[in-house]
Amino acid sequence: MSTIKGKLHGYRAQILGQRTATGSSWSLWVEKTGTEMEPVLDDDGNPVLDDNGEPKTRPAARTGHCTRCGHSP
Repeated sequence: MSTIKGKLHGYRAQILGQRTATGSSWSLWVEKTGTEMEPVLDDDGNPVLDDNGEPKTRPAARTGHCTRCGHSP
């Protein structure tokens, strides 16, 4: 599976699915709903500032979580 990191918010993709002989079916989908940002820290845990003195941020490296209950794997 290709990475979802570079996709725009709202991107949807079917991951897996099956249709039975009786016509019933199921599928597993993924949707990118947003990107959480986290501060860039130096080796001492202090925020790294940009040229304007503002803290730098980057997309958070997180695994997926359940949108129903918030559980993370």
